[in-house]
Amino acid sequence: MKMRTLLLPGMLVLGLSQSPALLAVNLSTSQTTVVAVEWDKSVPELREYIERVDHRLQKGQYDELKPQQQQWIVDQIAALRAELAKTPDSDQLPASLQGLAGDFQTAMIQIEEGDIVCRHEQRTGTRMVTRRCFSRQRQREDTQTSQDQLRMMHRPQKLIGEGGVLGGPGGGG
Repeated sequence: MKMRTLLLPGMLVLGLSQSPALLAVNLSTSQTTVVAVEWDKSVPELREYIERVDHRLQKGQYDELKPQQQQWIVDQIAALRAELAKTPDSDQLPASLQGLAGDFQTAMIQIEEGDIVCRHEQRTGTRMVTRRCFSRQRQREDTQTSQDQLRMMHRPQKLIGEGGVLGGPGGGG
């Protein structure tokens, strides 16, 4: 999934418009940036994604949303299905459908995972700085995973022999 960013700080988070976008907070500068996801998958993958979202909607996962937000999801699913009905199964989506799919996925990330945060990270061993954006949920999960991995690492321990001296009885070794 590629991320595209636009500097439009006045946009609404999940504005129920034709082009919803996510506001991202840049951790290094505290600036707000609008982040949108570009759909780069195939037609069958888009169909599968729509079915999964629709299934979650039918099971009541989005019941805590406002009625207009739920209706927006229903309307977007219907619009995407209508466009997909006109599109043959192929690996490449038409540009118009890519835009619709990207906007839909952007809004669904906002609904399901919350805010997006971006940060500049320096790649290990280089001076190259890369901008990476994550949902807050993904960032929490990654942080927890990293902390768990550090805790699980085997750390060498000093061996203390009898008498509290390294090397056991007889002194320093």
